[in-house]
Amino acid sequence: MKSSSHFAYYSYKLLALVFVFLALACLHSLVLPKQSILEIASIDRTLGEILLVLGVSVVLVLLAKFMFFRIRVISYNDEKIEIRSGSENDTVSWQDVRSVSRVVAVVPPLYRMAFKDDRKPAHFVMSMSPYVQVGIWSWDFTGFYKFAQEKIGESEDRSC
Repeated sequence: MKSSSHFAYYSYKLLALVFVFLALACLHSLVLPKQSILEIASIDRTLGEILLVLGVSVVLVLLAKFMFFRIRVISYNDEKIEIRSGSENDTVSWQDVRSVSRVVAVVPPLYRMAFKDDRKPAHFVMSMSPYVQVGIWSWDFTGFYKFAQEKIGESEDRSC
């Protein structure tokens, strides 16, 4: 059974914690500006600067939430897909998969697997090393995307 990258899974979890730390540091600089680790000289902030720091903090927390709670590890073969996140395991067949797509502007290539039922989409990284990026587009050489498209096409042909 082939598997997505465990290293990428744990790297995303660690990066999410770093984002939360940075968001807390930004907020700390607003609440206690004289004790902030982000600022050397204390200055009076304008409303625009305060809103910018709050906006950056919110974006960092939302990214961390996505990365910590949505990234999964998958294992797959010709018949089924195992989706793991921490201690949670879920097994689905290729017939239950609606689509597999790449998320634009994310390196290494992040995949999104949507299902035909009410399951939340699974996001995962196949590999950390064999990929190419040009601008906001990235491609990997694991062969997963082509394999998934073929399996989804086969399951749609059988259902017709």
